[in-house]
Amino acid sequence: MGTWGTGIFQNDVADGVRTDYKNKLRIGKSDVEALDEIINENIAFINDDDDKFDFWFGLASIMFDLGRLTDTIKNTTLELLDSKQDLVRWEDNKGDLRKRIIQLEKLKEKLLSQQPARKNISIAKPFVCSWKIDDIFVYRPHYLDKYILIAVDKFIRCDADIEGLGDILPVTFIKICNEYPQNIDDINNALFLPHYYDINKEIAEYRFMWFKKGFSKASKIFEYVGNMPFDRPCVINCEDDDGLCYCESWQRLDICVNNGTELMKSNK
Repeated sequence: MGTWGTGIFQNDVADGVRTDYKNKLRIGKSDVEALDEIINENIAFINDDDDKFDFWFGLASIMFDLGRLTDTIKNTTLELLDSKQDLVRWEDNKGDLRKRIIQLEKLKEKLLSQQPARKNISIAKPFVCSWKIDDIFVYRPHYLDKYILIAVDKFIRCDADIEGLGDILPVTFIKICNEYPQNIDDINNALFLPHYYDINKEIAEYRFMWFKKGFSKASKIFEYVGNMPFDRPCVINCEDDDGLCYCESWQRLDICVNNGTELMKSNK
């Protein structure tokens, strides 16, 4: 795993443990559940000669900071610190070795000090898109003399930010037309914008799965047209796998529009 410094969390293992442990608490796991899961999910790191140090050091540090450090985790970590076996990894670089020694001494001093009071963790709520399948939205970008349609195809449960939270994200088509759509015929006659297109293989992918980032701001520019069962494209990626949906931030909607229009021009 990657390491970019001598600090306790300056490596992929400890940094990941810190994030995952906090996220488990944020989705409502109890202290016991969060600890059991983080250990069970990282057995490979625990059994690795090098990664085990980063795992236990990172876990003990974040549990201490949150007021949840148990005697078992504390004693396991102190034993590893006292063994000084972690320093073997740093012997080739005397400068980094000295820095690492300081970091481990600080960690030991921290773990032997009075643990702070147990901190309350705010429970995160999943993002659930309020749209419905076949909802149609329209907006007119300032840079384009055309109307852009957002046509909702379906929804996917996806852990966009926190594993296990269960965001409900929209999968849409993007369409483009010259005039404001008045009815379902106008919707169906509008052109689909692809994010992937291969005219020779007759393969295209028009679906966009959108992360929640920027949704509130982006949706304010959309005008609701109505709920109209619209025609889906006939030529799509032959693999019907939700994971193949193109994932984007709503903040990049204009980039998707520009890329789609360029793809259409290049494949004419």
